[in-house]
Amino acid sequence: MLTDYGLSVSRSFTAGGQDWALYQSPNRYFEQLLSIPRSVVFRRLATTCLPLTLWAACIEAASETWPEILDFPVGQPFQFVGGAISLLLVFRTNSAYGRFNAARNSWADVTCHCRNLARKVYTWFPSEDESDMRERAARILCALPWALKARVQGYEGTEFAREQLTAILGRKTIEHIWRSDGRTVNVSMLLLREFNMLINELNEHGGHPIYQLLMDNDLTNLQSQIAKQDRIISTPTPLSYTRHTSRSLMVWLILLPFSYSQTLGWEVVPTVFLISYILLGIDDIGIQIEYPFTILPLKEICEEIEGEILQEVDLKSMVNGVRQES
Repeated sequence: MLTDYGLSVSRSFTAGGQDWALYQSPNRYFEQLLSIPRSVVFRRLATTCLPLTLWAACIEAASETWPEILDFPVGQPFQFVGGAISLLLVFRTNSAYGRFNAARNSWADVTCHCRNLARKVYTWFPSEDESDMRERAARILCALPWALKARVQGYEGTEFAREQLTAILGRKTIEHIWRSDGRTVNVSMLLLREFNMLINELNEHGGHPIYQLLMDNDLTNLQSQIAKQDRIISTPTPLSYTRHTSRSLMVWLILLPFSYSQTLGWEVVPTVFLISYILLGIDDIGIQIEYPFTILPLKEICEEIEGEILQEVDLKSMVNGVRQES
């Protein structure tokens, strides 16, 4: 499970596909063991684990040369501190996974409300009129997840984000909602506003007021999910906790050769490497999933939402033209 960002990434599994079969395979233990050199976590931690291993080799060489200098007891206090560091790592990983789970659930809600709106657009919006209300509404719904993806992944307001939305909305619409000064804006909220204006236009064409109420509920829920994802981005785990965990872990690993050098001899070198890889890997995975939007398969989710909206609204002419119109 790799990504262009150099991070581990969760992947969308398909029901009845081979993904779950491979994921639950009893052969996964040896397969995952043999794939360690190719893993993202190993490559990210190599520049930290190798210096710690070299440090362990230097301590062992010094221990053989000057055994009296390094002959001091660190066993019991060292083990006690190791238990405390384990608790720090457990808390950090649980907290990070909570953020990951919240982000995943938020995108599930975005998918659900976009589906609901697409169904209502097909049912309540006129299919043929001079203003093309149904197609305009469908384009806004298709663009919304891509705009939210750009926001949570940090490239909102860039030329790349603008090109993505222009391919869906068309140049005229994107120039209408984009700031002329080029500053970063909450494009997702602007799209919700544009959709709300379409609802008002529907009422002017004789739509029932209950239609506006029901669709407005979906828009309100989408707005809530945007705010929830903004909160996840803006409030990481307290920096003091993260820094203290990293500092404590590094100090413990640096002192590790002093605790086992006398008993293990040169075997302490691979031991330090193995322990460093395991403990630092746990901490690094926690760091990765704490910012979940770079590892969630958002591109696949956005493509899935867009495809379902086009299918639900039944705009076959739009399927081929949605990303070609400039």
